[in-house]
Amino acid sequence: MAEPKRLRDGKRFQERVCNAFGVPQPSEYAAVFEHGISHKQRFGRIDIFLHDDADFVAVFEIKATDWDRIKPRNVTKNLWSHQLLRYIDKFVESDNLSVTPGIIYPSAPKSQDLRNRIETYLLSYGVPAYWFDKLDLE
Repeated sequence: MAEPKRLRDGKRFQERVCNAFGVPQPSEYAAVFEHGISHKQRFGRIDIFLHDDADFVAVFEIKATDWDRIKPRNVTKNLWSHQLLRYIDKFVESDNLSVTPGIIYPSAPKSQDLRNRIETYLLSYGVPAYWFDKLDLE
């Protein structure tokens, strides 16, 4: 059975992001793609996990969301479905770490109002949205 197009698109975008960031070299920090996490009897996967020292982590989720195809009434529901928002408390509350989170999307929606809505919603939780086509990594 063939994978759904949405899943194939997501995997292709994740591969683009990982290639743009490069393969991490051993150093003073650990950079892990697809870091497994368990919290409150739930398991998930953080796409990019950076652990700098004993009290700081950066966690990024890679999402291939095409915001121009999401119905306006489903935007907030789609934003809340991102796992990253559910796992930040694990690092803050359970592990007592400082967290820098972020979500990487392929590109911003065409509508500036929708872009503002997405960015404002995520920032209300302390999570910035990054638009991959604006990062100048490729």
